[in-house]
Amino acid sequence: MWVNPGNECTIAQLACRMADMYKKISGKNVGDKIEIVDVLSGQFYGKGYDDSDRRVPDISKAKKLLGWSPSIGLDEALTRTIRAYITEYKDAFGKKDAH
Repeated sequence: MWVNPGNECTIAQLACRMADMYKKISGKNVGDKIEIVDVLSGQFYGKGYDDSDRRVPDISKAKKLLGWSPSIGLDEALTRTIRAYITEYKDAFGKKDAH
């Protein structure tokens, strides 16, 4: 099994990471506009939902069938995604220059 190393984090950690990156890229602090709360899967999805404690994807099939393996880390992927989002939706935010 070949997993994507170094990218394991909780959804809450991912949300905090994204908010911090957005602030660094855009200069805007969204921390006061969002609230990240821990919610058990049963509370969110309802009784009987079976959740996994960890999500560590096995990417060996992608490597074998497609010859693909990750070339950038999670932080770089998030940075690129957030920059693209800001650029794509800058007019929706009423800004001429989102960077």
